[in-house]
Amino acid sequence: MPQRPVLKRRPSKRVAVLLALLAVVLVAGGSGWWAWNNLRPKDPQVIYVVYDPGSTATPGPTASTDETSPTAESGESATASATATPPPVPGATPSPKPDLTVDPLALPSMVCNQLSIIRVDIRNNGTVATPRATQARLTDMYGGDETYSTVFSVPVLGPGAIFDGAVGITLDTACNETHIIVVEVDPNDLVAETDEGNNVRHSSYLLAGKPDLRTYGITISPTDPKCNEQFTAQITVWNTGTVEALYDVVKFVDTYGGEVQETAYVSFPTIPAGETAVVHVHFTLTEHCGQHHVIAVEIDPYHRIDEVYETNNTWSKEYILYAYL
Repeated sequence: MPQRPVLKRRPSKRVAVLLALLAVVLVAGGSGWWAWNNLRPKDPQVIYVVYDPGSTATPGPTASTDETSPTAESGESATASATATPPPVPGATPSPKPDLTVDPLALPSMVCNQLSIIRVDIRNNGTVATPRATQARLTDMYGGDETYSTVFSVPVLGPGAIFDGAVGITLDTACNETHIIVVEVDPNDLVAETDEGNNVRHSSYLLAGKPDLRTYGITISPTDPKCNEQFTAQITVWNTGTVEALYDVVKFVDTYGGEVQETAYVSFPTIPAGETAVVHVHFTLTEHCGQHHVIAVEIDPYHRIDEVYETNNTWSKEYILYAYL
């Protein structure tokens, strides 16, 4: 049987070109990227890349997709994803708190050795109530030193509420001098507040001095006064105030059964602070002999002297007016 002739196919021109190009790449050994597209015309979506390890060029992607790929559709890149900054997180809103303050102080006339009532208004300017009761401290200062201090309670206060407090104090130091009253609410920081720096209020004032006249007894001489005989009634006027008391009078009255038997007014001189003056009167009584009488005195009976106390200017004593033998 005759043999069929063997036909040798010659490679196509395209295959020859590709093989020649590949040979050039392998032989040249040059640096850089060598790439070509459409090596496989039937699969146009694939890109083949040949990378030379000796090259310093940045390698490109080993695969790429066309415009319909998911990456292209999303519009994101690997670089963008790696450096994206997360959206800022809003800061936490501060919790509402109370805010305690002391209203301006309206001080009364402050006088040495005299009780003074100081009104103190404490206000909650916050938006929530104080969680607990607290305290306030009132201090009197002179020359940088405390002369008096006291603590009082402050109840729970709702938003905008006011506590109207009252503190009674009696001062006897540095009279006729300028002092400072200081009020501080929540001095021990028991209540967390919006503003911890507005808890103090202070006010200066003059601690005025006044005289204070009084006596501590009446002496009768002789001790057994008799009808129709002169006897003496005597007192000692004390000025226990902090300033002098100008001269004035003492009123002496003798009574029997509530009826006035004798009256006399005796003057006394100006009395410096802390000093005394002796005042006496002579009586000669002729009625209701052998009976019990009462002799009474009143210092500054017309209240011409402005004193610390006006209720300690009197004294009285019962005695027997003996019958004359």
